[in-house]
Amino acid sequence: AFKTAQQKAGYLIKQAEAFYNSEQFQKAIDVAQYVLNKVDANSQPAKDLIEKAKAQLQAVAQKAAGGLTNKLFGK
Repeated sequence: AFKTAQQKAGYLIKQAEAFYNSEQFQKAIDVAQYVLNKVDANSQPAKDLIEKAKAQLQAVAQKAAGGLTNKLFGK
């Protein structure tokens, strides 16, 4: 049990960072978004993590799309 919202937010951010570090970017975003929605709407670490994870998701999607294009067009 957490005594303050800040402790709970800190714990959840650590969980989100663990997801991020294991390349589970959507789960990291989900947890950080939960922090913003339910625990601390002003959590800068949560906002930063969402931004980082979204960038990684986009990079992964672009890489996958590039690989698919290469397969389709024989590049």
